Amino acid sequence: KKKELIKLSFENAKSLSMQQKDQKSLNEKKLLQLQESLKLTNFPHHIICFDTSNISETSKVAAMVTFIDGEKEKSKLKLFKIRTSKKGDIAAFEEILYRHFSKIKILPDLLVLDGGKAHLNIAIKVLDKLNIANVDVISISKESAKHTKALTKEKIFIPHLKEPIFINPTSPLLFLLQKIRDEAHRAAIGFHKKVRAKKTITTKLVKIPGIGNKKTLMLLKTFKSVANLKKAKRKELEKLKILNSKDIEKILNL
Repeated sequence: KKKELIKLSFENAKSLSMQQKDQKSLNEKKLLQLQESLKLTNFPHHIICFDTSNISETSKVAAMVTFIDGEKEKSKLKLFKIRTSKKGDIAAFEEILYRHFSKIKILPDLLVLDGGKAHLNIAIKVLDKLNIANVDVISISKESAKHTKALTKEKIFIPHLKEPIFINPTSPLLFLLQKIRDEAHRAAIGFHKKVRAKKTITTKLVKIPGIGNKKTLMLLKTFKSVANLKKAKRKELEKLKILNSKDIEKILNL
């Protein structure tokens, strides 16, 4: 029985290894086609993609995802809070691209931006400023500006071409680019929601007379949300030495 189990395990491992090799080979073909179709200088082994998110210029954030050999690297997700007071996507992209590329030691082969020609141009400007000449750059946007997968026209902007190029809506290359772009979009939206929610909670607490930043941070750390805080018992609040009796009464009356 043990021999049979070992044999079965070996066969399963062999089968999995073949599947992984086939997938890697398929991804390599896609990436090679991508290099040829978009006239890239580098083979796009290492791809990074940026997207930003905000509502009416508030809680402005950005996200960067990394793909190695066509597969997402979860551990390499980077999230940014936008610091610039300048309005618009372009200023946000300029800031995060400069912050990122001025610090990294290993450069990607391809930089992808969720945006149009202006986004491409600002990326080229930042890379030129940092004397980085060996990174390919493209930007991709939907004509309808909707993040739905495939069967819609995508505009792909590349340097030295005034007009965008289009890839067949059913092409695996387009699926790959959409997957990369949509992952960055999803990460940026998710981070924006978290930042906005935390800001809303903080604002509600700060409005309570006598509850300043220090007490707000302590309450957030302890109860995680205003909803949890409203359910808190007096004994739980009394354990927080930072709160006085007046603070406790105000919180219990939320």
